[in-house]
Amino acid sequence: MATDRKTLRKSGSGPDKKHVAHAEPGDDRAHDVALGPRARSLDAPEPVGERHGPRVDTTDLMALAEMDPSEVAAAMGERIVQRRYRAGEEVTGRITSISRGHALVDLGGKSEGILALAELDGEGVGDPVTAWVLAAGEAGVQLSRRLSGRAAEQFLTEAAETGVPVEGRVQGRNPGGFDIQIGTVRAFCPVSQIDRTPGADLDSYLGQTLTFQVMEAGDDVVVSRRILQDSVLEETREAFWATAKDGDAHVGVVTSVKPWGAFVDIDGVEGLVHRSELDWDDVEDATTRVHRGQTLEVHILEMDRVSRKLSLSAKDPDATPWDRIGQDFVVGGIYSGTVKGVERYGVFVQIAPGLQGLLHVSRREAGEVGLPKPGESIEVKLVGVDRDRRRLELAEPGWEGGEAFQLREGKEESAGNASLGTLADLLKGFKLD
Repeated sequence: MATDRKTLRKSGSGPDKKHVAHAEPGDDRAHDVALGPRARSLDAPEPVGERHGPRVDTTDLMALAEMDPSEVAAAMGERIVQRRYRAGEEVTGRITSISRGHALVDLGGKSEGILALAELDGEGVGDPVTAWVLAAGEAGVQLSRRLSGRAAEQFLTEAAETGVPVEGRVQGRNPGGFDIQIGTVRAFCPVSQIDRTPGADLDSYLGQTLTFQVMEAGDDVVVSRRILQDSVLEETREAFWATAKDGDAHVGVVTSVKPWGAFVDIDGVEGLVHRSELDWDDVEDATTRVHRGQTLEVHILEMDRVSRKLSLSAKDPDATPWDRIGQDFVVGGIYSGTVKGVERYGVFVQIAPGLQGLLHVSRREAGEVGLPKPGESIEVKLVGVDRDRRRLELAEPGWEGGEAFQLREGKEESAGNASLGTLADLLKGFKLD
């Protein structure tokens, strides 16, 4: 044991000499003193209050974790840390007291703002007020509701450096842009920076109080509203691509229309509604169905997150024309239709929007010559329904059949093996786009 003490004293890692000298050989305390409290037997209970203090019950720790931070702070006798305010930030609080020269405003979290009495507009104790932060320090948070002089200069400079938005009133316009009043300071907003969506009536902005970002401060103050809009838009775009999925329904705004389709904006993401997806009925020219600025309910057909392309449909997927088959239209019934296309093997007839079938030449009455023309109204009999491929088989009202009509191995045949044309011919008139 003496050798161990010398080693410990030499290395400086053991207990001091005084404590070792009082531990007699053979005494268990000598081993505990030499190796420290970690070497104490695991079976021996640690004296309460020794070095590490009393143990904390895990149940108490869990209770603390579930408490509100303000409750924890109050329970521990700590002060709530004051929030840090930035110059140019807009805040709202409630007046707690009014003295000869200023009003004290409670901003929450034990933060107190100081507002000049001259800037009050009849408000009293207990009333809410909104103001801008001019400065924040040990003296409190200096507030202002009417920016002027050096206060306005400091405010706009801080706003330009930090990117904190400011509010301004559109007072007037000129050929290049708009005059914006921010406190007593007059700023300029270029016409291209008033809105990210062009085409609006410029006079409609007059008199409005809008939020801007300060681009330049100093003698000439230049502000932009579009920068803030683009920033918000980018966030909504990312959120859309992260959460949207095929089949989702959205409400969008038509941004442009071409004969072959319409572009629709959804949360800043633009998608295409092909003319064939505008309605269950045939749409030859999209410009005849929708217009720019129109609100349109759409659902997602397909998303390409890599190329950021979006295919949309304005058709209601829960109310298809095929729901009418078996109710409004039954096999054997005779209906009025419109010729949509003419081919050498027959004509395609629409009996309702989204319900189109083939009247094959083999299903015409004997003696009939020539074929009807596109746009002509004719009567047809519904003789067959293919729900899987969504096709209708039509015939002239007086046709009685007699031969089974089938599709076999890519060819259309009758029971008598008389060729009626290829499958490609049959499908030629169906519009699959």
